[in-house]
Amino acid sequence: IPDCLTYVSAFLFCHIFAFVLSWRLALAAIPLSVMFIVPALVFGKMMLDVTMKMIESYGVAGGIAEQAISSIRTVFSYVGENQTLKRFSTALQKTMELGIKQGFAKGLMLGSMGVIYVSWGFQAWVGTFLISEKGEKGGHVFVAGFNILMGGLSILSALPNLTAIMEASSAVTRIFEMIDRVSTIDSEEKKGKALSHVRGEIEFKDIYFCYPSRPDSPVLQEFNLTIRAGKRIGLVGGSGSGKSTIIALLERFYDPVEGEILLDGHKINKLQLKWLRSNLGLVNQEPVLFATSIKENILFGKEGASMESVISAAKASNAHDFIVKLPDGYETQVGQFGFQLSGGQKQRIAIARALLRDPKVLLLDEATSALDAQSERVVQEAIDQASKGRTTIIIAHRLSTIRTADTIAVLQAGRVIESGTHNELMEINGGQGGEYARMVELQQVTTQNDESKHSNLQTEGKRSHRMNRSVPQSPGVSFKSSTPGTPMLYPFSQGFSIGTPYSYSIQYDNDDDDSFEDNLKRPHHPAPSQWRLLKMNAPEWVRGVLGILGAIGSGAVQPVNAYCVGLLISIYFEPDTSKMKSKARVLALVFLGIGVFNFFTSILQHYNFAVMGERLTKRIREKILEKLMSFEIGWFDHEDNTSAAICARLASEANLVRSLVGDRMSLLAQAIFGSVFAYTAGLVLSWRLSIVMIAVQPLVIGSFYARSVLMKTMAEKTRKAQREGSQLASEAVINHRTITAFSSQKRMLALFKSTMTGPKQESIRQSWISGFGLFSSQFFNTGSTALAYWYGGKLLIQGLIEPTELFQAFLILLFTAYIISEAGSMTSDISKGSNAVGSVFAILDRKSEIDPETLWGSDKK
Repeated sequence: IPDCLTYVSAFLFCHIFAFVLSWRLALAAIPLSVMFIVPALVFGKMMLDVTMKMIESYGVAGGIAEQAISSIRTVFSYVGENQTLKRFSTALQKTMELGIKQGFAKGLMLGSMGVIYVSWGFQAWVGTFLISEKGEKGGHVFVAGFNILMGGLSILSALPNLTAIMEASSAVTRIFEMIDRVSTIDSEEKKGKALSHVRGEIEFKDIYFCYPSRPDSPVLQEFNLTIRAGKRIGLVGGSGSGKSTIIALLERFYDPVEGEILLDGHKINKLQLKWLRSNLGLVNQEPVLFATSIKENILFGKEGASMESVISAAKASNAHDFIVKLPDGYETQVGQFGFQLSGGQKQRIAIARALLRDPKVLLLDEATSALDAQSERVVQEAIDQASKGRTTIIIAHRLSTIRTADTIAVLQAGRVIESGTHNELMEINGGQGGEYARMVELQQVTTQNDESKHSNLQTEGKRSHRMNRSVPQSPGVSFKSSTPGTPMLYPFSQGFSIGTPYSYSIQYDNDDDDSFEDNLKRPHHPAPSQWRLLKMNAPEWVRGVLGILGAIGSGAVQPVNAYCVGLLISIYFEPDTSKMKSKARVLALVFLGIGVFNFFTSILQHYNFAVMGERLTKRIREKILEKLMSFEIGWFDHEDNTSAAICARLASEANLVRSLVGDRMSLLAQAIFGSVFAYTAGLVLSWRLSIVMIAVQPLVIGSFYARSVLMKTMAEKTRKAQREGSQLASEAVINHRTITAFSSQKRMLALFKSTMTGPKQESIRQSWISGFGLFSSQFFNTGSTALAYWYGGKLLIQGLIEPTELFQAFLILLFTAYIISEAGSMTSDISKGSNAVGSVFAILDRKSEIDPETLWGSDKK
């Protein structure tokens, strides 16, 4: 908003001054200056559309790569490397073509900005007419025209800010819609009854329910079930039979469409919701932990509980013994989603959290189905101990876990079709059993098959161990072996694999060089040379030459334009009106020629550099994936080398290289050649003035550069500071059911507010520094202008410079300072591109411990 107000203010004041000085010229020139925004709108929209198509197109190629890497064992087993590479290359072809199209659109957009030079030509023609025919002053006409031009450029600069404001307004509308929305089930509602004593008897009467998103698909219909107080009931049934829905209705995440649910004879929708949930203890299939300490995670179960209560709950869930063995005990940080702990440890902490509130009803939603056999036994012991004296509802995947339940209810299509003890259900239908008996028998057969596979996997595991043994380990680096076909999940990588079971697909905006890159760029990797990168781009050398020629032309445009603007000033003060008109006509045509020349050189520059960059990107991605396909399995088992981390780098590193070659090098070449032209012209016109201006230009350039780089650095720091809050917010949204079940909304909000303190302070600090940076750049810019005019005046008095040469040299060097500042601000982007090059070559140079292309084996004796 401040930047937008600045540019809009500049637009208004420029036009006010222009009208005051020469209202006729202002009226004539305004339509042309407003046209400055047309190329940005038209071709900018084209670039945005192409960019979105590129993202969608690479999504296909990236999906092929992730599918192959996440199932690398299967690919290797079926020797599918070549087929994968062909599919990947075909998918990249469309992305490359779209990238080239984007470069062409960029050339069109920047080339069409030549309308600025055409505007100068129009002003030259109109201005001389007003001076000669209407008697206006040459100085007023020039300054009025200059203001009109600056006003048009100001509104052009305001466009990105206006777009951001519009997007923010749209976001604010959606935010306020959520804030103003009244929940049909309010967790903070104080109305309702709170029973003085709870026995734990639950009854479902004639329940009919369907989810709001699927109103035509009933989940429960005519559902009836009674659960006696203090008893254990197991719910079994196929997927979609309504087991988890029962728990969701009991927690009042939803209300039934028809029917009623009773707790000790009272309708639960008439009870105080917070009180109701305080008497229910929920443990999910996938334990939900937050990125804080073990103690804080357990305390989510009951606000304000004492440390003694936390330890007591941990002991009741068989978690205390392993917690005290951890380095920081109960203060141990569990990491995002609790990834620092094993599945069994996380589940026992989740049970401790549920037990902390001493619930009268315990809800276990497949609490052991995601665990291995050893962890399952430990957690099952904790569940058996925790369920004593409580009404316990167990949703079971493994039927052995509910064998001793007081009642087992079999659900099918939202109804109870069988109920009774294990023995009773096995003996119905004259001893032949029913649906439950069939499920038991089917699971026993599956278990026997799994045991047979386990013995085979042990043999394969030995082979895998021999393979992994050849992988060199660095100090502090551990290698983990995952089950065949299942990628390891590393929580601190760029993103989580969508193909990994029980993982969440979340990505954070991260500009840091994470552990994946660090793993690739070890000290023994030599620093990559840019020459080596250019050699990879060698097939496009013709495009490179054409692109550089375009950059040379684009670089020359600005100094030539500045030279002509300086010449225009002298024409306005030509005493002979016929000569004035004649020179103005010629100069107007020159300005028109500059605009046309700029159009074609911009297209030549950006199109050819885009071809270079896109073909290099495609080549790099193909070579990286080809190289990855040659690595040994042990490399993929490393926790840093998840499929998501690899694919994130495959996308981002190649993009950075493309940006380095296609964008940064292009603009750098343009700035270098433009500076050479400008300094040469300035020294030829007036070496005395040029030396003075060149001497102070480092201050101007340095202030602009420092502000630009500083703003980027501060923005990066702000993103880092906000990352913790974003992570917490993401966890809260993903795990909102757990937070709601434990009525922990206020606790989560307090944690979120505490994470926002740092970003708030950083933003305030950034505002002060940004303001000082803006002041410095404006001060040095104005100061250098004042110095140039003062010294130029002295040279005029001494007869060492002509007025025309003064303005020409001054304008040429002034505009050049801005160009150099803009180019200098790209150093951080170039640095990132160079780091990406190093990361790319680190992969390409790595030697596989087991080369699949080797034609002979080793015969060990």
